[in-house]
Formats: sequence, C-alpha cells, structure tokens
Amino acid sequence: RHSPLVEMKAAQIASDGTYRKAEEAIDLLTPFSLSHTTIHKMTQKIGTTIQEWTDTAPLQDETAQKDKTKTPVLFIEGDGLMLTK
Repeated sequence: RHSPLVEMKAAQIASDGTYRKAEEAIDLLTPFSLSHTTIHKMTQKIGTTIQEWTDTAPLQDETAQKDKTKTPVLFIEGDGLMLTK
C-alpha cells in the first residue's frame, strides 16, 4: 500500500505521458519501484475520487451577495502587461 502522496504524484506524472514513462521516471527519481499497472490503478483511483468530489461540490459560489465587496479599482498584471478598469 502506497501513501496518498505517492499515489497523487504517480498519477500526476502519468497524466502527462504514458504509464510506462511514469514508471520509468519514478524508478529513476525515487526509491520507489512501481509497475505501470500499479500506476494505472492509482490514476483510476484518484480520478474516481476527483469525480466524486466534483459531483458533490457546489456549482457556484455560495457567498451571499451582501457579503461581497465591490472593488473600486482592479489592477491585473500578466507578462509585463498591466490592464486597469
């Protein structure tokens, strides 16, 4: 049995490539040895957990409108570009 952190990291690596590449990366970079089949099972388990959470999460922000504050000026900066409104 592997820790939730190991399972999450294995699934994260596998999500960007193949299970066999994730297996190779984990074998090279950690003291763990996981088969591609185990990584696949971990990925499926985490995917199910995320789907269950998504299905039960509220669809919108439940903060009451009166509790929200209006911002008079909003500055947004990204990649050296600044927009104001």
